[in-house]
Amino acid sequence: MAGKNDTSQSAWVGYATVECLADSVKRALAGGASEISSFEIPYIGSVSVLKDPAGQAIHLIEYKAMGGPQ
Repeated sequence: MAGKNDTSQSAWVGYATVECLADSVKRALAGGASEISSFEIPYIGSVSVLKDPAGQAIHLIEYKAMGGPQ
């Protein structure tokens, strides 16, 4: 539990699902965003962390195919 003088921040992270991560990142960069990082989540998909010109971050995720109907 954070103490009274604790200056650390906590935050929720939202993910926006995209069909093509590469295309979405390209459009965001053209609009002035910067890419902070990108990484793979094993068995899940690819993620890119972007920051808009005002400094707000958003995570984009492209899920891997899950193998058809269950």
